[in-house]
Amino acid sequence: MAGWIKLHRKILENPLWLSEPFTRAQAWVDLLLIANRFDSYIVVKGERVKVKKGQVGFSELKLSRRWRWSRTKVRKFLDLIEKEGQIERVADSKTLIITVINYEDYQINHDQEEKESKTTQNGNKSKESKKTAAKKEFSPDVVKIYEFSLKYFDEQFKPKSDKHVAEWKDTIDKLIRIDGKGKKEICEVIKWARNDSFWAINFRSLKKLRQKDKQDTMYYDVFNLKRKKSGASNLKKGQIHKSNTNNERQW
Repeated sequence: MAGWIKLHRKILENPLWLSEPFTRAQAWVDLLLIANRFDSYIVVKGERVKVKKGQVGFSELKLSRRWRWSRTKVRKFLDLIEKEGQIERVADSKTLIITVINYEDYQINHDQEEKESKTTQNGNKSKESKKTAAKKEFSPDVVKIYEFSLKYFDEQFKPKSDKHVAEWKDTIDKLIRIDGKGKKEICEVIKWARNDSFWAINFRSLKKLRQKDKQDTMYYDVFNLKRKKSGASNLKKGQIHKSNTNNERQW
């Protein structure tokens, strides 16, 4: 069948995308969606691992959790599409790097994409603003992390409206649900960045955690790498959040 359709990566943020075990077709599309658009890196065990354009830096374990499959099923699926010439794999002690063959064939021209993206953003700016401000229910863990983070921000930087509160909580939700970040680690990264003499000046909103630097790397990963290199251990097990009864709670 000739031709193609545009499938925006924003679909990854739709709760339906990760709501149930994947089909093999959905898993293949997921690989296309999460593959790097630019050369970048991920942080594994405190070390940088290069992930080039068209590559996915996910371990079999992480994919099994994302797709809700067994690791055996993940391995068999990757074996299949590698034999079909759709991917190549390189594994080491740190992680698994999956390269999508002919990745460019699945991409719209970057300049065109940026132009269309800006047009769409300008046209829907007011609509998106209203959606962001709309009330949305977040999980108890998201609320805990949000409340935990507030004590590390000066009063002038804390959210002042329902819209901004929702944006901060939405960032936490996506870090957990889409990016696969651990809840305890998120708290540690927030605390470290706000206590760091340099980043405290530049990190004034939780939204920055999912924004990217010039190397197309999320600031969350930048902060986390620097935190691990500094040897900081901000939180002890069971001390991430205190309830109103002052009892220590674990995730």
